[in-house]
Amino acid sequence: MGQVSGLDKVAHFLAFGVLALLVFGASFNLRLGRYLPGFLMPLLIVTIIGVTDELYQLSNPSRAFELLDLAADISGAIVFLCFCKLFLKS
Repeated sequence: MGQVSGLDKVAHFLAFGVLALLVFGASFNLRLGRYLPGFLMPLLIVTIIGVTDELYQLSNPSRAFELLDLAADISGAIVFLCFCKLFLKS
């Protein structure tokens, strides 16, 4: 069975978007936002996780480091956090 082109980028986008929402929810309970704005801390944490994940793939011969994966990770987090911000305002 062949792979669908770009489907892994969609998976990265959705997975890191959901991860950003989970970190955002946890940051309220841990009060992580007292030093940085509420949406910046989850974005920073998710970005660090994404970079770490891609760097780990450099040491794994069956995986590959891809900047597009990292871009999908970060954009998923940004989009989901923006939707969350819009939802919380209304």
